[in-house]
Amino acid sequence: MQINPGSGYTFTSSASGHNLSINDTWSTWCEYPIDEADKHPFQVTDLGPKTVGGVTTYWFTVQPGLVNNLDPMIDGTSWFMTHVPKSDYEYVYYQWVFDPTSNFSWIVLKLGYDSATDTFPDSNTGHVSASPSYPVVASLSYQPTTDNTDAYLTIAKAYQDPTTKVITISQYVTGSLWSLRVRFGTSAALYYYNRI
Repeated sequence: MQINPGSGYTFTSSASGHNLSINDTWSTWCEYPIDEADKHPFQVTDLGPKTVGGVTTYWFTVQPGLVNNLDPMIDGTSWFMTHVPKSDYEYVYYQWVFDPTSNFSWIVLKLGYDSATDTFPDSNTGHVSASPSYPVVASLSYQPTTDNTDAYLTIAKAYQDPTTKVITISQYVTGSLWSLRVRFGTSAALYYYNRI
């Protein structure tokens, strides 16, 4: 076994075994400049309001996570969740989309089944915003219905108080995922998810 020396670590090998010594301090894995201590894959964090031209909108971010080793994309963009911003403009922020009656917003992970290649989730990045869909994260004003082609997993649900505008988040997914689609004959497809 051979590992070449690198920055911040050493590697030694002998008849007794191998030793990898890492001398650098812990490196943050958190993508955003937010308190890392409580962050995990798919963690939804409210960023508060932003007012431009007298119009106030509310924003949030989702900590990057994987599903079947695929990096989901952000709805409405060509960016993956792990997009590294070159400027503040490119930070991966999402706008809350609240139902005007119930005041709820659903943060969902959409996964598509590609029948042409018999692949779930669909791994073709050209299928974003299509059906079937490459994995994508979105904020919706309704809870979508899963069908034989597209599966929707609610990552989190948020409620905005209509008076105070305070947003309360209920987090449902707390790690990266492995998903499975099962369908027998003409029965409805079933979807299973494991946290990894």
